Amino acid sequence: MDEAAVDSGPAWKYAVKSFELSGFRSALSDRKANPKKPLYQIQKLRLRVTDIDGRSPMEVALGFGAAQRGDSDRAGQGEPSGPVR
Repeated sequence: MDEAAVDSGPAWKYAVKSFELSGFRSALSDRKANPKKPLYQIQKLRLRVTDIDGRSPMEVALGFGAAQRGDSDRAGQGEPSGPVR
């Protein structure tokens, strides 16, 4: 491998102003335990992530409804370098 290529830094950079997922649905089933009914039904999944560049914190908002348990909404910052210690 060419050593100069390894030391040149990232090959490309990116910036995404906003990524959004809305209205997604999913179901988790155990067909052996209950073949006719899902264990959980995730409804109204909403995910929005803004200011994505892979280096700095990004804003994250997540929400969903579970048919069996109600709704949940969370928001905060995501740190691309890993968890804050």
